[in-house]
Amino acid sequence: MIITIILQSSHSLRRTIWALLAAGMLMGTVSLHQQITGSFHHEYWGFGQAEIGHITGKSSDYRLTGPIGDPNFYAQILLVLIPLALDRLRYASTAFGRIAAAYALFVCSWTFIFTFSRGGLVALAIALGIMLIRRPPRPIILAVSLLVMLLVLPWVPAEYTARITTIFDAASSLVDEGETDTAMRGRLSENLVGLQIFMDHPLLGVGLNNYPVHYRRYAQHIGLDLRHEDRSAHNLYLQIAAETGLLGLSMFGLLLGVMFHGLRQTYLKLTQMGKTNDAEMVMSFLIAVVGYLMAAVFLHSAYPRYFWLLFGIALATAHIGKTEQMTQRLPDARPGEPIQDAAYIAYHR
Repeated sequence: MIITIILQSSHSLRRTIWALLAAGMLMGTVSLHQQITGSFHHEYWGFGQAEIGHITGKSSDYRLTGPIGDPNFYAQILLVLIPLALDRLRYASTAFGRIAAAYALFVCSWTFIFTFSRGGLVALAIALGIMLIRRPPRPIILAVSLLVMLLVLPWVPAEYTARITTIFDAASSLVDEGETDTAMRGRLSENLVGLQIFMDHPLLGVGLNNYPVHYRRYAQHIGLDLRHEDRSAHNLYLQIAAETGLLGLSMFGLLLGVMFHGLRQTYLKLTQMGKTNDAEMVMSFLIAVVGYLMAAVFLHSAYPRYFWLLFGIALATAHIGKTEQMTQRLPDARPGEPIQDAAYIAYHR
């Protein structure tokens, strides 16, 4: 609510996007320094955490967790920043802005890789695919991008490549009823349990945060997960369905509908006003939120503050389009100045 009140113009939204990218630069710089120097024992005042986690097969290695403490959730918030950095790299009005956006893109992308998050990569691929479909790059830019990727590829750790290939291995093994790794079996079990709980308690669910309490009892009947411990749903939508039923799921769907409708309307209004830069910034934010929500297919709501931060910005953005339209109509209003006085608006009308 505070964010929605503060953001009242495209100028303040632009500063907010840069604030998010500045946070990404800080987190990415600390995490990348930690990875390069191997100083995983140093947490850098909580901004540079890391943990030893499963990579593939029997191999384990350090996975960057940043200020979050979990590599997959860290990847989820980093992937939000990558579309925003790409947008500012293309549309920033100054050379300094483009350099800052390029640096944010660099450190966030590499830090994202060193989280070794498979679900995060799938979500990021979807977000970047939407950006490419919307605005196909010019052939020269596409050629340069491919060349850069080829040059960077040797620097990508072999463990990361091996871990990513397990996505395809897991998909084929599910089709062929073959063996999957422990993490994949666990995720499948957690999703099936969430679905079963929802089917048993379809209206109101089993209560907020009660999924882990019921997990082991349901998992024993499914027989996929050999870990005898309470687990979370690892799927935001199945978690909401299992814990709050159709009532909670419909309310959450309503929230998403309001959010995306507001972002789309603001994009259309800014486009009609000829403010292409601001319109594309809004669209990149929408795509970033889509990436976050796609990553939520593989993660539950352990850190909901990030979702509500994005939701607050989205709600504010819905009002920004109306404010910008009103500013154009008022003769005494200055660009970027928030309009707060209804009497002032009525007087000029």
